[in-house]
Amino acid sequence: MRALLIVLAAGPALADETLVFRPELIDSCLANGGGRACIGVSVEPCSAETEGGYTTMGWAQCVDAELHWWEARMAATLDARRAYADAIDAEGTPEGWAERPSDRVALEKVQQAWQAFRDTACTYEAQQYWGGTGMGGAGLSCQMRLTAEQVFYLQELADR
Repeated sequence: MRALLIVLAAGPALADETLVFRPELIDSCLANGGGRACIGVSVEPCSAETEGGYTTMGWAQCVDAELHWWEARMAATLDARRAYADAIDAEGTPEGWAERPSDRVALEKVQQAWQAFRDTACTYEAQQYWGGTGMGGAGLSCQMRLTAEQVFYLQELADR
């Protein structure tokens, strides 16, 4: 398997190091039907394979790399859902039926509410480590988990 190497330009723990993030671990897990068990699957190998990866900052950077992977997957999933919603809206309402609310507007409201929930929940989770070095990593880990869960939610809607 190829490892994607990300050279970090900043960050005190790994400033002169290379972060070893392996997105193929997530891809393989999902392809093998791992579902939600795939959330976070790249973090431990990233920490193990990156010099300084077991430091608080190193671990947080590995979590952040996977968070970005899930955010990209969410963007693609949302694009597909938006196209579907636009197609539903374009169909219009059959004659004699009450007007159907906009699917696109509803999707955007769901996503905005979810974003507010994620931000608030993860701030609260990070706050549980107040004053400690794990605060930032806890917040990132929460964002990664909840973002991945939202991806699964949106994909499950598409599978109905």
